[in-house]
Amino acid sequence: MIQTWIADITPLLNNQIYEKYYTDLPKWRKEKADRLHYAGDRARSVGAWILYQHMREEYGISREAVYNLSHSGRYALCSVKVENAAGSGDTAIFQNEERVTRLGCDIEMIKDFRPGIAKRFYCPAEEAFILEQEDETCRAEAFYRYWVLKESFLKATGQGLKLDLRSFEISIEHGQPVLIRQPEEYPERYYYREYQVTAGDAKAAVCSTDSNFGKLRTADIFHR
Repeated sequence: MIQTWIADITPLLNNQIYEKYYTDLPKWRKEKADRLHYAGDRARSVGAWILYQHMREEYGISREAVYNLSHSGRYALCSVKVENAAGSGDTAIFQNEERVTRLGCDIEMIKDFRPGIAKRFYCPAEEAFILEQEDETCRAEAFYRYWVLKESFLKATGQGLKLDLRSFEISIEHGQPVLIRQPEEYPERYYYREYQVTAGDAKAAVCSTDSNFGKLRTADIFHR
């Protein structure tokens, strides 16, 4: 099962609270945060890692478990592959050469619709779906909906932006996202799960070769 948690990292913008959680990071993760220029970016990077560590503890998974992180605005998102997930003490499915679960998650704050980006990077049918929405607010919602769907697939392949965004196509004409065209080098069947962020100010999606998704869990782990 793919379990996904979300957390509000706003408390980490307070330097004293940030330092409290930063201290617990491994050296390489501290160095990654230190390379970021803005306090908000550092808070999101640290917050996503701490969220992942809480999931590891909750489900009893090892460092070899398949996972993915994302963050945007005031949110951190983490998806983890666990086996028979029903609570703490569950065991991770490990990556191996015979069977690797592909997994990517993405979250993005909803901002203004960006028609130039849609025309340049989205497939014609994806762009048309956005433009057909009834007003600018709905078009922005559809644009960022596609954004996280596209990004989560890129991350699931492990290629990121090395992969052409037009080399795969997603249809949501019937309400649910479906990958209707994909690169030949990634022939596995991919599944999507979209999540509704409670505040309604962001879009979130998970893409995986595992079709079993858990509910989104809000983790209140950063305390002032």
